Amino acid sequence: MRFIIKGFVANKTSEFYSDCADNYAFNTKNGRFAISDGVSVSFFPEIWSKILVKNYVNTKSAANSNFVHKCQKEWLEKVESIVNQPTAKWFVKTKYAKKEFAAATFLGLEFLASERKWTVQFIGDSFLFFIPKHCIHFEGVIRYPDKAGFVFDNYPDYLASTENNHRGEQYISVEEEITEGTFFLMTDALSEWFIKELRKDVSGVVGSLLAVENQKQFLELIKSQRDIESLKNDDSSVLIIEVVDDGNEAFDYSVAYVSNLGKLAKRAKKRKQSISVNRTQEEGNNLNVFDKF
Repeated sequence: MRFIIKGFVANKTSEFYSDCADNYAFNTKNGRFAISDGVSVSFFPEIWSKILVKNYVNTKSAANSNFVHKCQKEWLEKVESIVNQPTAKWFVKTKYAKKEFAAATFLGLEFLASERKWTVQFIGDSFLFFIPKHCIHFEGVIRYPDKAGFVFDNYPDYLASTENNHRGEQYISVEEEITEGTFFLMTDALSEWFIKELRKDVSGVVGSLLAVENQKQFLELIKSQRDIESLKNDDSSVLIIEVVDDGNEAFDYSVAYVSNLGKLAKRAKKRKQSISVNRTQEEGNNLNVFDKF
């Protein structure tokens, strides 16, 4: 069985990748994939979502209370190191003193090689879709969450970075048999768009995403959908796992292309700093001009 992996991310228009609170990760040795969307109004959500996906894929334990507690401890340590820096902003220290927390949706997918099955666990409005090979009707799409009348809004269920602050319940699906097809792990804006497109033309929208080969092409697709207001202007991330039955019992994972969120964020941070420096210089030049009068 072959698993071909792709991953892409698009930040909000007019923002930087360093502002993006989406994160995804995978570990082919453990057969685990995860995606998370940090709630933007919470406290350091980008750190929290990254910790959640990293810890899930690098362990074999379920995303239970022990898993969450470990993530919470790591988040607190990172935030304390930021707060204790001499350059820490006053409002960051104030939020920390008030014990504000981070919030994030979460979805984890695991392939069980010995049982040739897959299982998913999730909370919030990040989605998993499985499109079986030759599927042409929306009714044939397997999706989690699978609640009837699911509503995308600004109040998703989430995991919190401090105890007793979670919203909603975390679900673990029944195990499903691994068959040929494609898995899509998506954050909320892209999930909402994908559902609408699946209802119209399953093979068309699946084909358009599978045709994306690099970050540039993904950004072009996102822009085209935002331009016609089919896709909301929000962070949009996806992990794609195409499953091909090659006749072998062993699981063979290969990475076709995965955008590195860390590198994109570092480049964005440098660009952001450069813009800030240039703006400061321009303000200084303007001030010098007025000083002459």
